[in-house]
Formats: sequence, C-alpha cells, structure tokens
Amino acid sequence: MIHKSLNKKYKVFFIDAGEIRFGPIYYKLELNDAELPNRIFGYDHRFSYDSKYLALQEWLTTDYQKGPITRVLLIDLPGEKFSEFEKVAKGWVKPIEINDKEVVFEKTFFSMGAEKKGTYEVSMDSINNWQPLPFSIPPLIGKEED
Repeated sequence: MIHKSLNKKYKVFFIDAGEIRFGPIYYKLELNDAELPNRIFGYDHRFSYDSKYLALQEWLTTDYQKGPITRVLLIDLPGEKFSEFEKVAKGWVKPIEINDKEVVFEKTFFSMGAEKKGTYEVSMDSINNWQPLPFSIPPLIGKEED
C-alpha cells in the first residue's frame, strides 16, 4: 500500500510483515524507497497538510500476550529526524492531525474488560527527543506516480 504526501515529495510504502494471532496485520515501512530498519508499524498514519511531518503507529511487540504496545513515531521529513512518543501498553494509538503547533492522536486501550478512548495533543514545542533518521530520504524526482 503506497500513500503520498500532499506535495508529492514523499511516499510511504507499507510492506506486509506478518499478522498477530486473531489480530491485525503489521508492516515494515519504506519512505521514498528506503526502508526504516528494525521497526514495525500498524497501518494508521497521517501526513501533515504542509507535508513536513509524518506520524505513524509504531508497534513495540507482536507478542499476543504482552501487547498491544504501541506509540506514535513522528518524522520531520525535511529535517530527516524522528521523535518517539510515550508508549501505550495494552492499547493502540492513531494519529489524527499534525500541524506546526501540535500533534493530535487518539489512544484506545483496554482496562478491566472495557475499551476506553481519548484524544491527546502534544505541543510541537514540547518535543525535545529528536533523533536523526538512520538514512537520508531519497528524492522522488522522476519517480512520481499519480
């Protein structure tokens, strides 16, 4: 499954990597044909409207007994860096919106047999754990696919 940013400079390709017992599929991810190594993802993701950021649902385990354990992985595309948000044990995160001021995402988790949902906002100014991507993002020049 391929998805492009609105400015068409970035594409993400979700590669089927397996399936949780009685659960959803998880994926490896390529960003402009470069694989993001040693990580797996759910399908939920969101590009910012200005195509500067990509928020992903990162999975931290595929162990049926321990999981789900997920978090938002935010990528600053032109800056070629990423930030790992707080882990959500026994729950899922879903990026909803990204802008220059905040990242908005939903948490769905299970407590005492009941599903609970909440919407959370993280200020861009509060993100201070940026790390460099393990590769440079290759340009899509000459590779545009509409």
